[in-house]
Amino acid sequence: MRCGAADVGGAGLTVEVLSRRVAELVGIPAGRLGRVSRKILFALADDGLASTANFVLSFLLVRWLLPGEYGLFALLNYSVATGVVGFWRAAFFLPMSVLGPGRHGAKVAGYVALLGRWQGYASGAVLAGGGVLWLFLTAAGRREWAVAALGLAAALAGLTYMQFARRAAYVFRQPELAVVRSLVYVACLAGGIVIFARLGGLGAGTVLLIMGAAGALAGWAASFYRRGMVSETGNGDWKARELAAGPEVREVTVELEGRAVAAELWSYGRWTVASNLLAWAVTGLPYFFSAGLLGLGGTAAFQAGMNFIRPWLHVFTVFTLLTLPSLAASFARGGPERVRSLARRWAYLLALATLAYGLAVLLAGPWAYRVIYHGRYAVDLFLLGGLLIALVTRAGTTGLVTALQAAEKPEVGVAAQGAALAAGVLTGPLFVKTLGVSGLGLWAAAQGLAQLGVAAWAFRRVFAASHGSQAISVAPADAADPGLPTLRKGNGRELA
Repeated sequence: MRCGAADVGGAGLTVEVLSRRVAELVGIPAGRLGRVSRKILFALADDGLASTANFVLSFLLVRWLLPGEYGLFALLNYSVATGVVGFWRAAFFLPMSVLGPGRHGAKVAGYVALLGRWQGYASGAVLAGGGVLWLFLTAAGRREWAVAALGLAAALAGLTYMQFARRAAYVFRQPELAVVRSLVYVACLAGGIVIFARLGGLGAGTVLLIMGAAGALAGWAASFYRRGMVSETGNGDWKARELAAGPEVREVTVELEGRAVAAELWSYGRWTVASNLLAWAVTGLPYFFSAGLLGLGGTAAFQAGMNFIRPWLHVFTVFTLLTLPSLAASFARGGPERVRSLARRWAYLLALATLAYGLAVLLAGPWAYRVIYHGRYAVDLFLLGGLLIALVTRAGTTGLVTALQAAEKPEVGVAAQGAALAAGVLTGPLFVKTLGVSGLGLWAAAQGLAQLGVAAWAFRRVFAASHGSQAISVAPADAADPGLPTLRKGNGRELA
């Protein structure tokens, strides 16, 4: 085989061709591929920073707190706070990510500002309620519970405010602002924990207070950093942008206030809340059934396998955060055909990446079990195989359901989770009784396949019905907004 100068000189062309092919595969112009890649890295850093900080904190508190204090912290944080924040995310943040870019277009700055005020009112009300409860419990002589109640209220107020700032950053497609939020949160959380640990005042309530204060400061810092900043997408501060745009945008802000926006949130958010509750049941049932049928040892073996799955779930979170606002804007401006094309590509790519991760886990499974668990748990390849099938099917479901949510079809998420729950209830106990711990992997796989089947059916039904037509009703497109980045097809037509 000859290798002449032309081949060597063509290496640059080969890289260029490869870059163009990748850009065509993901549906993004080659000139924007580098910028999109940076945004993906920012989003991964944002999710990784906060998750790692909370993960490390949990391990440190096991060593630093007394068992009773740590149990109280676990109850309030991992049960109450996590549940409330998850509910608020489904009811408020997810609809904002769709309805803001999708329905309001150029009004999105005023829309987010309005929801920001509502978030401030909600956080203030929760904090005031915690203060009243603190006074009542202190007067009753329950000081420990009083501090815990105040800490829980502060955590709920601060963490929901921080999550709002995070979602707003992704609505404006500026994940770098979310990274600022995460850095401030980690720094404030670490500083507060170290100070209280040295002073000897660390307890369940004070840890929750520190988390709430760190969340509030992180949300405020991200908003402050954004003021006066004009990024590559042209999005400056919300208020400054309204003033610069003149009376037209100020009138739009007035139009957005009141019952119309609340009705939109209710119409969309009730489905996402129902989907979130069903997802909690789908995730939790294997734990309850394994404990009842196999004992806590079986539950521990199941969790030992799940520990290899959970890191990749953050990739799904990042995928949704980055793509949902873009797909919603594309649906409003470019119609369902553009969303259908992009969503299918992205869902396939996400599933392929997940499959590669799953194969790596299967190959490294025996070694990883020995190194991490020191022989306490035996590797169960049937369990891992079933869990990885569930992970790959969830990747496809995530891609398709995200597109359907962007097309304002959140009820599909409820149908998919309901199908998974039904499949788990009907087949799961039989699998566990027959195969033991290995049956839990098949249980997860059956749930994942049911989810994917419903999502694929709904995707074909919704988008095939609109293929070649505009059968799906779309909110009137606003005037082109310089603040929202655009995607362009090869013919130069702008698509948000």
